[in-house]
Amino acid sequence: MNTKKPTPSRCIMSVATWGLALLAMSGFTGCADSGQGGDTGQGGVASPVAPPIQHYAYVANQTDDALSIYKIDTTTGKLEANGSVSVLPGNGPTLVAVDPSNRFAYVANSGSHNVSAYLINTMTGALTPIGAPVGAGLNPTSLKVDPTGRFLYVANQHGGVSAFRIDSNTGVLTSIGPDVAAGVMPLSVAVEPTGRFVYVTSGDPVASANNIHAFSIDAITGVLTPVGIPVPAPAIPVNITVDPSGKFAYVASGVSSSVTAFAINNTTGALTLVGTLPAGGSAPRAVAVESSGRFAYVVNVGSNDVSIFSIDAITGTLSPIPVNPVVAAPGTDARFLTVDATGKFVYVAYFNSPYVSTFSINTVTGKLTHLGTEPTGTGSVGITVTNAL
Repeated sequence: MNTKKPTPSRCIMSVATWGLALLAMSGFTGCADSGQGGDTGQGGVASPVAPPIQHYAYVANQTDDALSIYKIDTTTGKLEANGSVSVLPGNGPTLVAVDPSNRFAYVANSGSHNVSAYLINTMTGALTPIGAPVGAGLNPTSLKVDPTGRFLYVANQHGGVSAFRIDSNTGVLTSIGPDVAAGVMPLSVAVEPTGRFVYVTSGDPVASANNIHAFSIDAITGVLTPVGIPVPAPAIPVNITVDPSGKFAYVASGVSSSVTAFAINNTTGALTLVGTLPAGGSAPRAVAVESSGRFAYVVNVGSNDVSIFSIDAITGTLSPIPVNPVVAAPGTDARFLTVDATGKFVYVAYFNSPYVSTFSINTVTGKLTHLGTEPTGTGSVGITVTNAL
């Protein structure tokens, strides 16, 4: 367990501190056929039909110190509110990460400098705390479980990257070692789909040091080792995601209102710049790629809208898909977005609107259609879905 004590008086960088331009900062688990009870070839007995997999969504409500829980209708995309859970004694939750088996959920608590762990009820999505929160670095804001479900990586805004080992039976976290340095202000962390590499964005408006740090993962210990030198990024690189193929990484930069594409070397993990273009809105906060890897979505907190891009499958290049020119998000202070596991729906959380919005994806054009909203808590800053890639 990480036993570092948080340093007082170093608060998370706030909207008020940086102004509008920096509002951008702030598995399938079905049962296999056992060979018993299915089609025996005698009398034409039909194989049993597996029940549908239930998907869930979790919204981190920073002001409420709570997580909102939803069931997802995978046919219609509709969210059904299913209660909430407090993160106390943690506070200031920013984002939830779910392990690939969808049994455990982890929450970065920026205010209390720790990570909360929960057991997921697979029938309802309800969360039961697993012990007390585990200490991380100062102001953890982003976290991600690796594809094997064995390691958790946390980007601490005023520290480095914390790494934890996940107990496969209990979900309990154990610190792997001292935090790893990742620039002046780590903001976002992503793990590529094979579980070999980790990427961390880091940016600072004063030092003007805006970079992406690549790390290789030790498959046995989970220890991170830097890959080459940091790659420059536009200011401020607030969020990074890796596409489902593991070939490309995309970065949303808040101050420069841009989105940048990088190609990933599948041997070394090194990043190569593909190109940077306007985000389509002001102060982008997050970028997500749907499951086919053909479309990317960027939520812009400054202009309170969602931009849509098509992805070149060979080069990773982004091309804007004009929708006058973006899809307006119906809330205020659109802060984060995610794509569901089916690649059919986008969900947007708002800091200053007490609900989450659902959009359907046109799988041919990538365009979005607003389907409705569902109530949530106050000060929503992150949304996560289960069964996601």
